[in-house]
Amino acid sequence: MIAGLLVNALYGIDIMKDSTALSDFDNPNVVAAMKLLQLLTTGIGMFLIPSIIVAVLFSRDPIKYLSLQRAPTLIIAGLTLLIMFSALPLINAMLVFNQQLHLPDFLSGVEQWMITSEDSAAKLTEVFLKMDNIQSLMYNLFLVAILPAIGEELLFRGILQRLFTELTKNIHVSILITSILFSAIHMQFFGFFPRMILGVLFGYLLHWTGSLWVPMLAHLINNGAAVIFSYIASKNGLPFNQETIGTEQGQWPMVLVSIVLVTALVYMIKKISGMQHDVTNDSVIDTE
Repeated sequence: MIAGLLVNALYGIDIMKDSTALSDFDNPNVVAAMKLLQLLTTGIGMFLIPSIIVAVLFSRDPIKYLSLQRAPTLIIAGLTLLIMFSALPLINAMLVFNQQLHLPDFLSGVEQWMITSEDSAAKLTEVFLKMDNIQSLMYNLFLVAILPAIGEELLFRGILQRLFTELTKNIHVSILITSILFSAIHMQFFGFFPRMILGVLFGYLLHWTGSLWVPMLAHLINNGAAVIFSYIASKNGLPFNQETIGTEQGQWPMVLVSIVLVTALVYMIKKISGMQHDVTNDSVIDTE
């Protein structure tokens, strides 16, 4: 409601009365209004504020409850960066596979609705990522990369993964359930499985490192790279299309290399994190 009132006051667009007021993507005021709505309703209202409220209500130490008390080491941060870029061919290949899946004939109406929703989401993403100056790049980095990386990870990994772990008594089941919800809430069905796998990766990064900052960083790299690539491409300075890496003819070896690299890097993070936990525990014992 607050966002709607602000949009009306700033851009003269009354979304409360006109449900089609935001359909004209060629109108710069509409795009600006949609970005403001994205900022206030989704980024802050749906993810950030509820997560903080829950942490404060459920624990006397909200920072520890959200696993924010320990920053990742430089080596963990570096490995996380390598994982996200190494995973690009694999994620793209999974996206192509996901797009080729079809529902049974008796669900054709549902599939058509999914296709329509996906097309709308794609158009909205294209409009959002149109950038002609450094200011629009910075705004999009905050809106598409920084805020979702913080807010979504606080809610899904910081809150829901913990709650599902307490409920199921099984971290693997908890990570899977959380990842399914994480992907489903984006309402982009033909990218469901790649996003779910990213959610699984983020979940295990938190589980192994004990720091929510690590999946936040991974999420930031994933979204931020898309924004930066789009900006460079708009300036005709990108010699490749990042969305097709690993999916073009003859590039299947690249996907295999991606799988091997991601597996090795993930194993390194797990191993290093385990060693760091052992050192921390030894220090506590020695101190006591």
